[in-house]
This record gives sequence, structure tokens and C-alpha cells, in this order.
Amino acid sequence: MPASPPQPLTRIPLPPTLPTPPRLQLAANFAGFESEMCGLVEYMWAVGTEPFGTDIMAFTTWGIVATKPGTGHAQGQFALRDGAKYHISVRVVTGCGVRLQTTTAGVTADITQPDMEYVGAGWGDYPSFQTEDGLLNAVWKGYDWHTPLQSYTFGVGTAPGVYDVVKAAKLSART
Repeated sequence: MPASPPQPLTRIPLPPTLPTPPRLQLAANFAGFESEMCGLVEYMWAVGTEPFGTDIMAFTTWGIVATKPGTGHAQGQFALRDGAKYHISVRVVTGCGVRLQTTTAGVTADITQPDMEYVGAGWGDYPSFQTEDGLLNAVWKGYDWHTPLQSYTFGVGTAPGVYDVVKAAKLSART
């Protein structure tokens, strides 16, 4: 029996207003390395789950750029685990062969979007009804397991992710 031809995939794009968080990106800036006598000749960085650790990426020159002597940035993509703490270390080698290095206090990977526990519209004992024409009352509650929420985006539309009735606005998480 001949194999049936593969079926085309149906892709459903996300609305452009929904954020797609970078899930594997780590970046760091560094400054303050110096050696008057010997100069700085090599810049390296590493990523680990402990200070000065190299279990995620050993010290390498890949992905690090010195923008001026002793200062620069490093960036790369990694398979990070949600909720795990990662440390970025920078090592600079002087022209005399001396290694100077530092590490971060660590950053916790937060690759999950915040949860919305409740979203509703209305007022008082009648949450499905508005009390005045031209006034929309809305309530919501959201949380994130790793970091405090900084803001919400609120808008009204005729379909999910579409803000064709009330333009989306960024609101403080304390609103």
C-alpha cells in the first residue's frame, strides 16, 4: 500500500501584540578591567550554575566583544531551565599572562509568561453589566512565580489580541 502524502501544516500565528519572550538569551556588560603595565590581550566569558562555574559554557572568546580596553559585552543563547540561577563570569588576560576575572551574583531564568488568574469586566454585584454608557470597568489579577510584575497591557477588542475598540495601554502593576 503506498504511503499517503504528508499533509500541510497549519500554522496559527500569534497576534503581533502578544509578547514572545526570549527563552534562551543571556547577556552581560563588563567594565573596570585594566593593566597599565601589560595591557589587555584576551577577553573570555563562561556561564555556570555556580559563581565562576563553567557547567553551561566553558570560558571562550566566542560571543564576547571589547568595546574599548577593559569594557565590553557578551551575549549568547543557551538551553536554560525555568527557575534556575545562572552566573556569567568574565576573564581578561593581560599581556603578561595574568588572569583577571569576575562573576555575577547570578540571574534567575524566567522563561514562562505571567499567569492571569482572573480577568473580568463589570461592577459590584453585577460583573456582566456596566453602570454607565461610555464607561468600562475591568478587573484582573496576575502573578509570576519568579519576578514581581512591572506592568500590564490592557485593551479592548472584538477578538483575542485585537485592540480595535480601546487601544492597548501599558499600566503599572500597582494600578
